Amino acid sequence: MRRTIGGGQVGEFAHITVVPDSTFITELSALVAAGTQVDDSKLVNFTFSNNWEVTSPADNALPDGKIIEHHRDQDYTWILTIELYGFTDINGTWRPARGYVTLPYPTGSSPSLQEQVQVNSTTYYQCDGGSTGIGAVVSLDEPTGYFQLLI
Repeated sequence: MRRTIGGGQVGEFAHITVVPDSTFITELSALVAAGTQVDDSKLVNFTFSNNWEVTSPADNALPDGKIIEHHRDQDYTWILTIELYGFTDINGTWRPARGYVTLPYPTGSSPSLQEQVQVNSTTYYQCDGGSTGIGAVVSLDEPTGYFQLLI
């Protein structure tokens, strides 16, 4: 069997909802204002500055995902759905991703965005953030004590 270039995609990727940062909002809005179709195949990178936030990748960056759908909600806020490829952890290592999980963290210990996590030794069901462990924290919900971890 022969494969041809451009023959499509193989494998399943997680589809997740994200929001663009202010720079990316300006880019997307400028395209719309110019009458240009916003391309749903634009590549993105996580900013890890705010929960679930992405931006346009820099030249030569490793892409974290690709936009597969976009719309603006009733407040004219851009909402993007991306096909997730990977992420850069707190140590600067790009890792392939399978999806994300929601995990609790101990009272008085709040992981930071992009940190890796490991089991908290006193609870065994909660995780602490740090520079060693697994994944990258992509969203924090401090009032509930839960975070979302890209894995």
